[in-house]
Amino acid sequence: MSTSANRGKEAENLVKKRLEMLAKSANVAWHRPPDMRSGSFQPALCDFLLLQEGQLTLIEVKQTQHDYRLPHGNLSTEQVGRMRVWEMAGARCYILVYHSGIKQWRMEHVSHFSERTGGSWDLRPLSTRRLEDILV
Repeated sequence: MSTSANRGKEAENLVKKRLEMLAKSANVAWHRPPDMRSGSFQPALCDFLLLQEGQLTLIEVKQTQHDYRLPHGNLSTEQVGRMRVWEMAGARCYILVYHSGIKQWRMEHVSHFSERTGGSWDLRPLSTRRLEDILV
């Protein structure tokens, strides 16, 4: 059962394990910035910073039980805005969505989440993939 205390932790742990595997290569480094749950008084920029072959990528991980929707409440406009600032400075910025019911992932550029109509994003146009096929 997902509660506010552990929401998204399964997905974040899966991403962390994948990044640990990638970091065995000399051209990959990653960092998990502290968030408010770990005592930070500042909102986190993203869940993971990935530096791979000289390219900085910000990754925000979201988890939902729905097969293809992500509620707007799961990703604030402030979060999107913080990531867009870094994007304008040259970083790649992505939202990585884990659909726990079907155990599949979708990844999309942060700009996709700037538009808000209705109560959630319909992610069906984005193909589902395995995490190992997204973070390579």
